[in-house]
Amino acid sequence: MKHVRKLLARKKRTIKKHIVSLKHIKARKAIAESKKKDQSVLALLKKNDQANNPKGETLPRDMRLYRFDLIGSFLTAGIPLSKIDYLRMFLEKHGHRLTSHNHLRELVPLVLAKEKEAVKSELSVAQSCSVFFDGSTRLGEALAVIVQFVDSQWNVHQRLIRFQVLAKSLHANELAQCLIQDLAVDFATQPGALLAAMKDGASVNQAALRQVSFYFLKVLDVTCFSHTINNVGKHFEFCVLDTFAQYWCSMFTHSAAARLTWKDRNGLAMQSYSPNRWWSKFEVLKQVMEYFADVEPFLRENEQLAPAT
Repeated sequence: MKHVRKLLARKKRTIKKHIVSLKHIKARKAIAESKKKDQSVLALLKKNDQANNPKGETLPRDMRLYRFDLIGSFLTAGIPLSKIDYLRMFLEKHGHRLTSHNHLRELVPLVLAKEKEAVKSELSVAQSCSVFFDGSTRLGEALAVIVQFVDSQWNVHQRLIRFQVLAKSLHANELAQCLIQDLAVDFATQPGALLAAMKDGASVNQAALRQVSFYFLKVLDVTCFSHTINNVGKHFEFCVLDTFAQYWCSMFTHSAAARLTWKDRNGLAMQSYSPNRWWSKFEVLKQVMEYFADVEPFLRENEQLAPAT
């Protein structure tokens, strides 16, 4: 009996020590946050059930939560949902029953809505933010809008709030409507909460921001410094360097043998040049400077690789 009392006393001390440990506190917090997240997801699913009566609305809630988390994980990892059909046997092994990816993809709008809620909550806590926006004119336009904010611990966060592929470039008033919709409507940004907006010097971006500033009165117009410096550099004339850079980029773009030979010689692949990335030529020439002593021997020893250049 005495031995039992000692054993129980030791167990009691161990339990008390564990309860006040940082590991236990973090675990309790994680469980509470997980339960809170599950409740918000269930509320979102219930709201969707009432509006659309989707297939699977009568399934057990644990199964629906599992499917929701699965779709969110695949989207976060950038894995095509069609891969679920190949992984289905494995995913069902220790979890819940699934269905084909064509049915599971119906959860994508709900996952997006949940993500928007999370970003909206973050912005409301931060109380102020800045916005970055730009579009690529390649194959129509791909418009990206990003918000940046600082949390209570002075950590900087960025969130993508719009990525939209368009058939043609937007006019200034159309772009301004997108920004107002994203910031003021979808994410409830208050008129005095937007502190700055950064974009390149394109006239459509400038005109759109002038319209946006009628609602967001405190916004500071910031033109991208990198674009500005790049545009200044375009006016510099370096006849020899420009000719060398043209042939050098062309050689590594069109000759796989040249790329492989350079990598074998230096242990590092040569940076690739892309006309769609305006900063890529700088990346190429920066690497040339770093390996400048190897450039001439490489060219002399491998004249047969790319005779045209």
